[in-house]
Amino acid sequence: MKRLLFIACLFVVSNQAFAQNGSCELIDNASEIKQDFDDNAGCKDEGACNYDSDAKYSNYDLCEYSCYGCTDETACNFNESATEEDDSCTYPTAEYLDCNDCCLNDEDRDGICDEEERETEQAMREWVEDGKNPSDFLCAFEPKCLDECGVPYGDGSSCLEIEEESTIEIEEESAIVKLFREGGTGFMMCVLICLILGLAICIERIIYLMMASSNSTVLLSKIESELKNGQLENAKEVCRNTAGPTASICLQGLERSNESVESIEKSIMAYGSVQMGLLEKGTSWISLFIAIAPMLGFMGTVIGMIGAFNSIEAAGDISPSLVAGGIKQALLTTVFGLIVAIILQIFYNFIISKIDDIVNDMEDTSIALVDLIASNKK
Repeated sequence: MKRLLFIACLFVVSNQAFAQNGSCELIDNASEIKQDFDDNAGCKDEGACNYDSDAKYSNYDLCEYSCYGCTDETACNFNESATEEDDSCTYPTAEYLDCNDCCLNDEDRDGICDEEERETEQAMREWVEDGKNPSDFLCAFEPKCLDECGVPYGDGSSCLEIEEESTIEIEEESAIVKLFREGGTGFMMCVLICLILGLAICIERIIYLMMASSNSTVLLSKIESELKNGQLENAKEVCRNTAGPTASICLQGLERSNESVESIEKSIMAYGSVQMGLLEKGTSWISLFIAIAPMLGFMGTVIGMIGAFNSIEAAGDISPSLVAGGIKQALLTTVFGLIVAIILQIFYNFIISKIDDIVNDMEDTSIALVDLIASNKK
């Protein structure tokens, strides 16, 4: 018994002594052991992204799990950096909703999905066919994508008090956007692209033609003055310093002033054809857009009417509400296509008239130049 008490007391004393002097720095080769651990430790958790089976020691603090995530591109929380699936993918609550619980198809932009409207309409028809009062029918859906003011797809601006003029401008812009959407985004976008490209070419042509215009009367008077003084090179320099196709044609004629009058006329005519081609550059594209825009509108008309008849066939009944959407789309695409064609046609006619004026000026100037060269040869 005394021996047991002695051993217990010795054990307590030794533990207290070790606790008081428990620093690992006092142990021989402690630093080498730590360095060996740091150099050879790794993550040995097979479920970690950086699992290292060759690691000599296991250090779970080194384990990483960032490679886990949703790898389904169709999911709402798709993670591009994830390489391992962790079953965390989330999807829309219904087939006709997106990840923000907004409608994928909402033609009238009222916050009610088109699929829900069709299903509710069919359910309401069945309700009435069963002899029940339509006033007692309860709709099972609620508007989606509401802002803090309860406006579908709103940005909260309707909550603010704005001036009357600003309100009118916003309403007009919203009306244009609404008409654009109701006309069918696909066809309306094609018509809009025709308008943008056509206007871009028209503006470029107008700027080019304005820069190509020059005062041919002043140019001819300077050339005539230099030729009378026998300064042919000075006359050429006047042409070089004058912008426009008319001056280029005059320079071409002066370059062959030593040849016969017939050669000068042929040279001017040939070079005039080249300059005329440069003036008419791009006009064929404008004509193309003028033709395509109403054709796209007519195609949208046909598509809209097909959709209207499909609605009649699906419902088995001719109702104004069923065909109104298709007919409205048909009319809107046609109207927008015709508007684009009219706008481009006005610019096209202006460009053609400007080209005709420049060409007539080139012809008059070339005739006068040939007469000047012929008179100075005598």
